[in-house]
Amino acid sequence: MAATMLQEGLAMHVTREVFPGLTVQTYVSAAPGWWEKSQAMERPILQDLRGKLALSDSATVMGVTMGTAKVSGLNREAYYGGWRVVEQMRKDGLSLAEIARIPEADMPARVETALDELLAAR
Repeated sequence: MAATMLQEGLAMHVTREVFPGLTVQTYVSAAPGWWEKSQAMERPILQDLRGKLALSDSATVMGVTMGTAKVSGLNREAYYGGWRVVEQMRKDGLSLAEIARIPEADMPARVETALDELLAAR
């Protein structure tokens, strides 16, 4: 899960670097209103994702990428979490290149740290 979140978040942030100046919704949303609904449910989404970081089974990954989450009622929670995690890592001073070089084995701990920082700020 952590790898999926980080890789998808990184992809969206790289897209923003390549095509700057658009709204966040343009980079992350698959449907109108999804970003705003996700923002309104941020804390429960991030808490739910935090509890799944070490999981890698297909049911879990599909549930937070393509399925509708029980906690928020939204789909693509991993994309929202990934965007916010990479945003937090950038705030902490990491470049996109440094984020891209995080070894997969270290991703759960690094994503957990970023999620904890995000949750502490809410």
